[in-house]
Amino acid sequence: MELEDSFDLVIFLSLSLNLRLQRIEAQEIVLFGDANPAFLAWAAQYDKGKLPRCNRVRHEDWLAGRQCCILRFKSDEGVEQRIEQIIERATRTTWPTMQSAVFRAKDRPSRIELR
Repeated sequence: MELEDSFDLVIFLSLSLNLRLQRIEAQEIVLFGDANPAFLAWAAQYDKGKLPRCNRVRHEDWLAGRQCCILRFKSDEGVEQRIEQIIERATRTTWPTMQSAVFRAKDRPSRIELR
């Protein structure tokens, strides 16, 4: 049994090419002081399926092979909205491990930052 076959829920976030590249560029500037144009051009190829290991087609194929629920986010919703949807979907599942993990996470005060 592969690790991927033991998932209760997969969350897949996709954004428009422009927004994704803006975020990648901003992250590169924070991490390295500037954004490498060659890297940005490489990252822009994701949706076209031209990258050998990391591309939309490959990820969609991987998702199609999963037996668990898949929650897709296709827009730039707020983090709080996404968390609410994740918790709502996870608590609707019939998997006790997912439900107990969600309830434990809700009871624990913490701050979640997604960038």
